[in-house]
Amino acid sequence: MKTTDVDFQRPTVYIRPLKKHRERYVFMPDEGMDFFRRLADGRAPDTLIFDRENGRHWGDSYRYYFRIAVRSAGLPPEFCFHCLRHTYASQLVEAGTPLIVVAEQLGHSTADTVIRTYSHMAPSLRMKEVRSKFASLIGPS
Repeated sequence: MKTTDVDFQRPTVYIRPLKKHRERYVFMPDEGMDFFRRLADGRAPDTLIFDRENGRHWGDSYRYYFRIAVRSAGLPPEFCFHCLRHTYASQLVEAGTPLIVVAEQLGHSTADTVIRTYSHMAPSLRMKEVRSKFASLIGPS
């Protein structure tokens, strides 16, 4: 990711196409944009945001440091980098975000994958939604 991939006006982060995922702009909350602002501050345009101290690309070496972070945070040892994506999607689903919005944030063209992956969360969310939206049929007593 380069400094030019962060758009503070929109507020979005541009995700380049990888594997079968298409390019997309991911909308960020204020906290996320503040994080990227700190990383991009003072850097020349088109430079790497997540670079190593020597200015080079991380490649696969991030995995070693991620393991240390997982251990330090007290997370289960099987927690992987991709699990961050699932955590993000789960929090959006739990917050009642429309599934097509979650799908677009993740780079999916439809909500089908989100529905299949997070359907185990549906019963409690459905109950909460119905109970909060249903108007009483019985008038005040």
